[in-house]
Amino acid sequence: IVEPDDWIEPDMYADMLAFAAKFEEETPLDIVKTPYWRIWMPDTDEERKINCSYKGRIEPAQQPFAITDAAHILCHHPSIWSAIYRRDFLMQNNIWFKEIPGAGWADNPFLVETLCQAKAIAYWPKPYYCYREETPEKAAALAKRDPLMPFNRWNDMVDILERLNVTDSAVWTPQITRGFTYMGIMIEHTGIDGHPEIEQAIHE
Repeated sequence: IVEPDDWIEPDMYADMLAFAAKFEEETPLDIVKTPYWRIWMPDTDEERKINCSYKGRIEPAQQPFAITDAAHILCHHPSIWSAIYRRDFLMQNNIWFKEIPGAGWADNPFLVETLCQAKAIAYWPKPYYCYREETPEKAAALAKRDPLMPFNRWNDMVDILERLNVTDSAVWTPQITRGFTYMGIMIEHTGIDGHPEIEQAIHE
């Protein structure tokens, strides 16, 4: 998965596939996950290439692992594009992107659909994917254009967790925290005054 305004560094997929090949005989991997590079304030004089928030912080006790053994990944940006996925795993579990107008945050449900059903995840600690973050102005404009989108995507994620009968607090705690994060984003960019739909979404 490569979004059209991002780029990847050389050998990303060759290295990840070579890493996955080490496990093929014993346990074929469902997902290989990596950190990524944040391109902060792109196309401005302040543009910087910096580490993502989980680089150097994901240290699974064993490889491969299930998400309950490294749920810290769920605390951060979905970053679904800094991974590769075994096609048979996606097909067997009927995992597809939700058809969302404008593809608004479709990575959110895809994140939990994949990580919470994968039986064999491996983490390769080298970043390759260069993710161009939204500038504050663009983020604010998006929030005002569709103020309920973060709430809708968060509810999509909860629907999936409930459908999968996930009960582990290691998975639910990051999800609940994400809900408060999204609420804060909308309050910051849009406010509650004059937006009863946002206030109602917060209460729900």
